[in-house]
Amino acid sequence: MAANYKKFRECYGSDIFNDWQKKELTKYCKKTEYKKIKGRRLPYQSNQFDLVFSMDVIEHIKDDKFFIKEQLRVCRPGGEIIIGTPNYWRITNIFLLLLGRLKYPRNMGPDSYGDCIHLREYKMKELMSLVIKAGGGDIKIYPCWIGILCLSLGIERFPKIFNNYCHFWLIKFTKI
Repeated sequence: MAANYKKFRECYGSDIFNDWQKKELTKYCKKTEYKKIKGRRLPYQSNQFDLVFSMDVIEHIKDDKFFIKEQLRVCRPGGEIIIGTPNYWRITNIFLLLLGRLKYPRNMGPDSYGDCIHLREYKMKELMSLVIKAGGGDIKIYPCWIGILCLSLGIERFPKIFNNYCHFWLIKFTKI
């Protein structure tokens, strides 16, 4: 993708921290805006966005159902929500489970904000159930391996038996 390609008219970001990836967003958006999250609610009006996207967030949130409901709240009816999160059954976790060392909350090590703590990670059925309970519809889950979808490898689908052991889930659902 060319550096000056502008796919989206506007992109909005929010986080509990003051910094954000504006430089990255400006590659894809004509206009970018950032709002710091204060409290639990997203700092946007209801029914504002066509697409709501979060990556590597939900596993850090205490009230994950509220988190999804907030994403649904700011999404327009018929809009899409995409969430990316690590898979509980990924191969590295299986080794930790066999060694008796897979426990949550789990310190994943330091990052630029301090210790990175996963409160939980999701099995596919748990993630789907959570989205259904929060009110999401038309749910699709895409297994990702080592940070890439199998489509990126030119494979339409890995054999279904392997899905539960992927590294990462991308779940896409709509606001009804």
